[in-house]
Amino acid sequence: MCPTAGSRIGSCSSRVKADHGIDCGDRCRTPDSEHYPRQHADAVRPLQRLASTARLHASSGIIRPRAAIRSQAIIDAITPDPDSATAQLGAVERQQAIVEWVNTRGRASVRDLARHFGVSEVTIRLDLTFLDEKGLLVRSRGAALVKNRIARELTLREKHGEHAALKRKLGEATAKLIGNGERIIVDSGTTTEEVAIALHDHQDLVVMTNGLNIANRLATAEQVEVMVAGGLLRKKSLSFYGATAEASLRHLHFDKVILGVDGFDLKLGLTTHFEAEASLNRLMCRASEQIVVVTDSSKFRRRGFHAICDIKDIDVLVTDRGIPADYAERIAQLGTRVILVD
Repeated sequence: MCPTAGSRIGSCSSRVKADHGIDCGDRCRTPDSEHYPRQHADAVRPLQRLASTARLHASSGIIRPRAAIRSQAIIDAITPDPDSATAQLGAVERQQAIVEWVNTRGRASVRDLARHFGVSEVTIRLDLTFLDEKGLLVRSRGAALVKNRIARELTLREKHGEHAALKRKLGEATAKLIGNGERIIVDSGTTTEEVAIALHDHQDLVVMTNGLNIANRLATAEQVEVMVAGGLLRKKSLSFYGATAEASLRHLHFDKVILGVDGFDLKLGLTTHFEAEASLNRLMCRASEQIVVVTDSSKFRRRGFHAICDIKDIDVLVTDRGIPADYAERIAQLGTRVILVD
């Protein structure tokens, strides 16, 4: 048999020529021959290149050459299942689903993921490499593992895209806790930005903030006086930090601080990723009568690297009904007021 065209000795000429543009003629030998002639080796190389190219382009659905179809091993490795509903997912949707799949199970093999999503193993490996670089899961040999509970810091743009509708509801619920005539601090962040948007109808309000995005939102609120902490601007989060920012708080007193967090853990308390921001947040808490934390439930069981305060220091928590039961129970035991939004 000719291993290239799958025909008997001497009969593979037309097939090989048609598929590869190479005629191995009468010199093809059986697979157990001591060696293959040069023409046969030349015929094998295009098939190897085809397999390599097919692996790179499997996800685009362009695997069509007859030689590739004839090579069942190649087809099994790189062709998506056309009957799989998940095969129709776009790259972004598939990658998001992969993260959820791995987080639910703790671990998933490349083979299982390829089968479930109806794409090639090569495509899954590319997805896992991308997700690992983003810090959303850990790529292991032939598998993906759930990321540990140290949360990755997202950029402000990424945060804007997360739970946008829920953040609006959280912002509106938090704004109702603030009375006219109060002096408050609004921490930087995208959830607290929604609080700022909901403050536009308040009267005689003084808002101090370390967030450039917060100050921009309040710039058009006629009855809100805006104070900016100053200092160095951290462009990733559009937040001010440093000695100047901290000095601006030391001789002031506020009714409330509206605090956003990167992580909320029963043992570590409230946490964030940036040390200077954690230091400034601690000063905000000390300068305020009440600490109001506003966060969606995705932040529970997450840990940033730097602690802000203990959960027993929180006066009011505004979150959604996705809060874990053990967290809700523990927070209630501490006497913290909890406001849940749908």
